[in-house]
Amino acid sequence: METSAGGREMKYYFEKLQKKIDKYRYKYGNSPRKAALKLTWWNFKCIFKRYSKNQENSEFIVSVYPKDILRIAIAEGGGIGDALIQSTYIKEIRKLFYNKKIIIDFYCHAYKLFQNFPFIDHTYPYNMGIDKDKYDVCLISRRFYIVDKLSPKTKYYSEKFYNFCLDCKDITDNKLSGEYNDNLYSQYALILGKNRIEQSNIHNLINVDRYTPCYMQWSLDAFNILNTYNLDQNAYITISRNVGTNDSSSHPKLWLYEYYNELIKFIKKDYPNIKIVQIGSSDTEKIIKGIDINLVGKTTLEEIKVLLKYAKLHIDIEGGMVHLRHFLYGVSAVIFGPTKPDIFAYDNNINCHSSICPFTCEWVTRNWTKKCINQYRFHICMKDLKPEFVYNKINDYLKNEIEWNLVVDEMKPLNSIKNKNVAIIGDASDYPEIIANNNVTIFDNTVVGILKNAEYATPYNISSNNISFDFVICKNLPTSYSIYAFNELVRILKEDGFLILGGKITNELSKKLNIDNLNGDYISIKKIRKIL
Repeated sequence: METSAGGREMKYYFEKLQKKIDKYRYKYGNSPRKAALKLTWWNFKCIFKRYSKNQENSEFIVSVYPKDILRIAIAEGGGIGDALIQSTYIKEIRKLFYNKKIIIDFYCHAYKLFQNFPFIDHTYPYNMGIDKDKYDVCLISRRFYIVDKLSPKTKYYSEKFYNFCLDCKDITDNKLSGEYNDNLYSQYALILGKNRIEQSNIHNLINVDRYTPCYMQWSLDAFNILNTYNLDQNAYITISRNVGTNDSSSHPKLWLYEYYNELIKFIKKDYPNIKIVQIGSSDTEKIIKGIDINLVGKTTLEEIKVLLKYAKLHIDIEGGMVHLRHFLYGVSAVIFGPTKPDIFAYDNNINCHSSICPFTCEWVTRNWTKKCINQYRFHICMKDLKPEFVYNKINDYLKNEIEWNLVVDEMKPLNSIKNKNVAIIGDASDYPEIIANNNVTIFDNTVVGILKNAEYATPYNISSNNISFDFVICKNLPTSYSIYAFNELVRILKEDGFLILGGKITNELSKKLNIDNLNGDYISIKKIRKIL
């Protein structure tokens, strides 16, 4: 029997009611009467509404999957940074199943960021809610996982994943007594020596820690943003002053606007040839004085990825852009205030914080994003971080940045490579001896889950930290934007390491290397520190 539109609406009533309660508890925590009036009006609309489950999401239809497939839904209600961390968990969870048939759907606010990722089957807006009837496993991330559904058949597909879910359930239901509070979860993680990335894997049951490779991709059209603003010809720094919430003018995370202006003056004085590009969403409150290019509200999310990827440095408060930059293997200068560096900082970043306030107030109260709760020393954590202090740390990084020379070297037999860390980009079937005699990582999406030493990657953003490999082997470099793909190979190569490049290369790359087209042969390129 077909359900009416109104019936479909009421079917999800309790899930949506709980979300409204959570929202109004946070928004009107000190005005329960106002919250009650809002809920009354919302209930009135629910009774008489004649639309489907969520009209603004009517274009999304969640597939009905066959019963012989394990169906997993993971939901993240936080911002971009939280969703990025979840993407690493999804990537590593997928590897646990090897060749078994599974589906992993991801529900988050920034769902467009993760569309067409090779390890995520579908992405949906978080506010759709999960129809648990369509899944065998439902996990809701609140830094730890709330296990909303766990079918016993999960154990057949992956006992390791099944035990991980049981452990998550024990933590949230028993150890933390169902108190879904982010601050409490952070304190618990710190006691056990974990940071934000490691929180959901507190007992190390799956392969996720602070060093787990990150994955990010973008559409090739997004490269055009660099050419449009001549950033492919100029070194540049990106900068942002945005928190991505309705509290954009008073949020305690925000560093003082005047401090940003002073910081730009310092940078421009010593580095006049580096362009300063301000990025961020259209709700950014103010444009920083002295920047060269204002792209606030003028870019797509795909273009933001490219801008962050190729910047010399990104300057920001702790938030989503910093996490995105990390997923692109770049360094950020991060200004910390109410959030704790021990939880949120990445080791390779320039992490700026003051100890003048001994506390971090993130989620100490429901209204912590409205204004600083330290009424005796208001916003002192940010006021104490002077522009001179931040600039000195940035300057130390910029003036000590290493430059590299690339030298075409004698090509030695590939089978002479032994006991080295080797990266193979793409199809590795031609290199059985190298795989047998070395510590090899294969960056090929088609064999992840089949070969245990395989990792997801794109040619323009290889999932590996800088200077990681003694040898990098790439038989077929992409012809589109080949310079960017080539530079990415160089990025992951150690000092005095060798890039083994095969196949045909573009004229642009031939000129850069001062060599003829390879015509299928291999060349060896050595990475040497430039003497300044």
